[in-house]
Amino acid sequence: MVDVAEGFEGYVVASAGATHVELRDVTSTSATVEALRAARDALFELPHPEEPGEPLPSYASDVVVGDRGPTFWFDAADLGPDEARAITLALVRVIEARGISGTLSWPEAP
Repeated sequence: MVDVAEGFEGYVVASAGATHVELRDVTSTSATVEALRAARDALFELPHPEEPGEPLPSYASDVVVGDRGPTFWFDAADLGPDEARAITLALVRVIEARGISGTLSWPEAP
């Protein structure tokens, strides 16, 4: 099961353009990195709200292992609460489908 850190969706809306994602409280780094890569890739299946033929993010970085778990960042503009919710659901769905548990968060979160 993936828990979502309190305030994650608000953070996604507020940080459009450089949204960092971190998966904390995980035990298997290699499997978790692969799951987060797949989740990152799934974001490109979400349509942009103002350009439905284009993916929501314009860029996503490689997944790297940070101090508290694997992390990546993505660039997406024009994010509102609906898009933040879609991003969260897509990330959680893919990570859980890979059998990974942890906490979906961002590096600056407590």
